[in-house]
Amino acid sequence: MLSQKYLRSVYGPAAAFSEYQSGDVISYLKEGREKSGMILWVCAPSALGNGYIGMTYVVQPQGNGRPDVVSPANVVTPSEEVTG
Repeated sequence: MLSQKYLRSVYGPAAAFSEYQSGDVISYLKEGREKSGMILWVCAPSALGNGYIGMTYVVQPQGNGRPDVVSPANVVTPSEEVTG
C-alpha cells in the first residue's frame, strides 16, 4: 500500500471526518457503472481557483487500474452490504 506521506503529497491533506476510512471497501458509481474498490485516502475539502472541492475518496478499483477519485454522493454502499 502507498505511504500516507506519499498520498498526502499527491492528494493533499486528509479529511478530519468521513463516513468511510482508508482501508474500507466500498461500491461506487463511476461514469454510470458500478465499481468496487478499497479506499486509499480520504481527501479534505479544498479550494481550487474560484471553486470549491468537497471531501473525496481516492479508491483503488478491484483488479488493475489507476485510483478513482470518488465523491461521497457516488458511494452506493459499503461492499460488505452488497455481498452479504
